[in-house]
Amino acid sequence: MKDPSKWAIVTGASKGLGYHTARALVDEGFNLVLFSRNKQRLIETITELKKYRYDNLLILGVPGDLRSPEDIDRLFKETYSYMDKIDYLFISYGNPICEPSRIPEVPWSCWLEATSLYLASTHRLLRNLIMYNNGRTRVLVFNSFTITSPGHELLTVADAVRRGLSLLLKRTAYSYPSKLMIIEARFGSMKTPGAEETIRLVSRRQGIDPREMWKHIREKMTSLKRLASYDDVLALIRTIVALPEYTVYTVLNIDGGSENIVC
Repeated sequence: MKDPSKWAIVTGASKGLGYHTARALVDEGFNLVLFSRNKQRLIETITELKKYRYDNLLILGVPGDLRSPEDIDRLFKETYSYMDKIDYLFISYGNPICEPSRIPEVPWSCWLEATSLYLASTHRLLRNLIMYNNGRTRVLVFNSFTITSPGHELLTVADAVRRGLSLLLKRTAYSYPSKLMIIEARFGSMKTPGAEETIRLVSRRQGIDPREMWKHIREKMTSLKRLASYDDVLALIRTIVALPEYTVYTVLNIDGGSENIVC
């Protein structure tokens, strides 16, 4: 049953997993605050989502960059001008600009960017909820299923930093159980714009057809041997909504992982 009083923030909301999450939340009757660094694309996303919204629901946009603590603080300040309780926070990141790159070739700036994008931003988002939110928030964090497979060729810096993200989430959830319920979704592959760009670059570096790379991911790296779809995201959202309040921290492997599970 849809509850029109529920509010959710979605980061990275103008494309990829963030967009699909926002679309699913609209279908579930949530009021939304969308956060994205591309202002024009954010405006277009809000216009697109309003085609699906139910009467009396609100879809607001706040332009900003997850790598900026000032932008994150402004996101919460503007959100709290409309309500005093954020019920859900959905965190989607994207990839560092310099990915994909081989470990020996990674510049210092890329490590700093990745740490800022994944770890520092997540800390800042959760800190705002702990300090200012009126009640408990369900937080879904999209992590990559590739962090469980250290030998793959897709990403390097992102995987190294995202491994630390899991520890940050677990420690924070158990430190502030009255303020946060955290769900880490290790999500399998989906043909989002960011994923397709990454595959295109990796395929070019390896001298193979991108279609062959997608086939490898589908058949060798995903347990169900298929890519994710919008329906899978919608089912995930419904799962998060239905979780019992007794939950503090949990990991959901969404067709995530390979034969080389190491964590």
